[in-house]
Amino acid sequence: MGVEINTKALASRNMTRKKTTPRLVKIGVARNEMEAAMWRDALEQDGIAAFVRNVDTLSIAQYSASMLPYSFEVYVRAADARRARWILGLRSSGEERRDE
Repeated sequence: MGVEINTKALASRNMTRKKTTPRLVKIGVARNEMEAAMWRDALEQDGIAAFVRNVDTLSIAQYSASMLPYSFEVYVRAADARRARWILGLRSSGEERRDE
């Protein structure tokens, strides 16, 4: 007296599930490329994957340095955002640190 499992139904249900990609949220804007790299490294050392986006449209070449301050946005998965802000000492609203 065994339990019958409908393997076809299970297989079709697993195949129809959409693979969702994690939502990224901006946690702050770094002053320059060096600060953005330091933030990314600090987060990755604590197991949080970080993505840096250069929003300076004037830096056309992929590896050219941006001359505009505050043009490097740092993104992490939404699930890691609170911890990432805490690690970097950023405000909980996601605002970047700025020298006053």
